[in-house]
Amino acid sequence: MAGALIPIVRSLIASLQLHSAMSLGTNILTNLSRAPFHGQSHQISNLFNPNDRYFSYFDPSSASSARDALHQLDEYIEAEGPFDGVLAFSLGACLAAMHIIRKVRLDAGKSKAPPFKCAIFLSTVLVHDPVAIESGEIKALDPKEAGQPIQLPTVHIWGAKDPRKGDGELLRGLCDPQTATGFIHGGMHEVPGLGTKVAVTETVKAMRRGISKASITH
Repeated sequence: MAGALIPIVRSLIASLQLHSAMSLGTNILTNLSRAPFHGQSHQISNLFNPNDRYFSYFDPSSASSARDALHQLDEYIEAEGPFDGVLAFSLGACLAAMHIIRKVRLDAGKSKAPPFKCAIFLSTVLVHDPVAIESGEIKALDPKEAGQPIQLPTVHIWGAKDPRKGDGELLRGLCDPQTATGFIHGGMHEVPGLGTKVAVTETVKAMRRGISKASITH
């Protein structure tokens, strides 16, 4: 299972830093703090030393681990936020999406705004039902059943050769089609930037479109 491994995320998104969403005058959460779970990701193992130890936000096969990660993210945002948006990669994108969906469902009928104005998802892995997780169940979210619970501008980036690209398509299906935008680059399970200037440019354009939609709709 792909993991949003902290050292990898920091390295991969470095190529986007000069063109980051923050340069557009927005406060974007890019460092989903606290990653206590030891993990490896075979999709990106060719980019980093396989003998090194990496940390992941949670064990995707464990409901209790995912639940703890969601609660820790709540605490982090409460302490460090608010944030205009969130940018996350792989399992981090999955965690961010689950956080948004969980908040929307918990706040249903309370006239509360979504936790972010926009979200940028890079090479997400399969998103699970955060409500089911609270009950101790790992259950994938299918747009055919769940509809579009993410009603805020979103950006979806993944690689055409990514073995998990279907997960990205499913997440986009969980989002409002009127405000969802994206870009499919030619790579694999990665953030564009390692010698892919065109892909970086197109990724930044997609990010700008998403943030622009957020400024219009909020």
